[in-house]
Amino acid sequence: MKQKKAASEKRAIQAIRQFFSWIKQEKKRCRIVLAGAVLCAAGLTAVIIALVQGGKEQVTYTEAQVKYGTLSVGVEADGNISVGTTEQLLEVDISAYTGSTSYDWSSMGMGMQGMEMMAGMQGGNQASSSTASGTRQLEVAAVYVTAGQEIHQGDPLLKLTEESVEEIRSQLEEDSVLAQSAYEQQKTEQQLADLTATQELDNHKADGSQAQLTYQQTIEELETAKEQAEEALEEGKTTLTELQEEYARLQEEVPVFAKLLENAEYALATTDKETVLYLWLDAENTREEAEAMVEELEKSIEELESQITSQETQVANLEDACALAEKNLTTGKIEAQAVYDKAMITYEQAQEIYEATVGETSLTTRIVEAEWEEAKEKLEEFDSQIQENIIYAGYDGVITQVNVKAGDYIGTDSSLITLNDDAQVTVTVSLKEDEMTDIQTGSQANVYCPALPEMNFSASVQEIGDATYDNSTGTTSYEVTVLLEGDTSGLFESMTAEVTFVTEEAQDVIYVSSRAIITEEEATYVKLKDERGKVVKRQIETGFTDGIYTEIKEGLSEGETVLIESRVNGE
Repeated sequence: MKQKKAASEKRAIQAIRQFFSWIKQEKKRCRIVLAGAVLCAAGLTAVIIALVQGGKEQVTYTEAQVKYGTLSVGVEADGNISVGTTEQLLEVDISAYTGSTSYDWSSMGMGMQGMEMMAGMQGGNQASSSTASGTRQLEVAAVYVTAGQEIHQGDPLLKLTEESVEEIRSQLEEDSVLAQSAYEQQKTEQQLADLTATQELDNHKADGSQAQLTYQQTIEELETAKEQAEEALEEGKTTLTELQEEYARLQEEVPVFAKLLENAEYALATTDKETVLYLWLDAENTREEAEAMVEELEKSIEELESQITSQETQVANLEDACALAEKNLTTGKIEAQAVYDKAMITYEQAQEIYEATVGETSLTTRIVEAEWEEAKEKLEEFDSQIQENIIYAGYDGVITQVNVKAGDYIGTDSSLITLNDDAQVTVTVSLKEDEMTDIQTGSQANVYCPALPEMNFSASVQEIGDATYDNSTGTTSYEVTVLLEGDTSGLFESMTAEVTFVTEEAQDVIYVSSRAIITEEEATYVKLKDERGKVVKRQIETGFTDGIYTEIKEGLSEGETVLIESRVNGE
């Protein structure tokens, strides 16, 4: 008895080891959650009890739920989470206005008084004038955030000293005044330049206008002659077509009329004049009418043939006239263009000078106006983004690094903080060449993180690296990076992740654990309990399987409970 008991305990221990080995493997492939493990453990306990008890074959059942969802198979690989980062910069442009041109204020009638007024607006500070080349900076008074802190858009990041803010704002205001003055001066210069250029151009317009008029009249006359020739040709062709159609119609009537005459002659020949004189007279009249109709038809056909011949000659003449008109138009255009070009040389030179002058002044004005608009926008942006001397967060995320401290000076595009970018969470894994058959950029994948067992993430292949060859193993592999989709806020840098590249998938299906399916001969069924708790069989039809679960096409509904049968032989 002791030996039997020891043997039973040994088998029980082996069963426990096999169970936990199975759990380890299946967890990686199927994401078995704790609840499932507990359920399986309960079933295993029954098996263990049966083993320990010994005796005859013991049958135990473990319940499994019928579920609804997606089954997929694919290539699996392990990697680590990589969370992208975003830098928040000081995106307020506080650079000095430099202007695109220099201006002689005295030439615009401003004189010394106006120049002194401009100098007064600049505050006598050369560093803030339009020729300033120094780098403007703001001083940090206090920093409100630390590394590791989660922030949201609109949270305060840091405070600037009031003195530095007031100084930069004053400089930006002065920039706007200078840019506006430059724009107003340039507009005046443009008006003067355009007026001079216009007067010079007007002196050459008379000859140019006359040359243009002569050219247009010549071309119009030639085009009119061509159009008239084309219209006459078109009318001639239309008439010819109508005659030909009438001729064809009459030709179709020839056999009809011939048959009519033949019938009339036959009727006359078969009628006895001595016996039925009135019928013979009627037949004779009919024959004469038919004969007259045939003669009239033949006459009409002859006339149409003559008219068609005449019209064909006329159409040929019209085609020659049309070709001549086309030739005259082509030649006339060349000759008229030569005359026009000669007359327009002087005018075109004046026009080019005018366009160059006007274009240059207009371009300069637009540039200066754009500089003024930029100066105004810089001031407006400064006021909108720096309120109460505070700079606010522009993004949501967890801060990974604070790049400034109290007492630092910052300028345009200075880095303030670095934070996680939840929209750029990736996993990079290594795949062998034979695993890359169905994987390409954009391919779908599923990502599972053991640290978050209740969550599964969808992903797509973002990048496939160049092939690398391992001399020691003789294999070629690729680094494949997938980009996670959806809410990834719970993921952190270097988390372990398991990526499954989907190669085959069945969506929106009813499925159950493959272990619950029994196949005997050609029948496939599952076991379940009826209303009285008795174990019964139900035949089913199966479909796609991922190796762990199998699709049920017929026989089961979502939410039903089936039984997984286990048998143990006792001694």
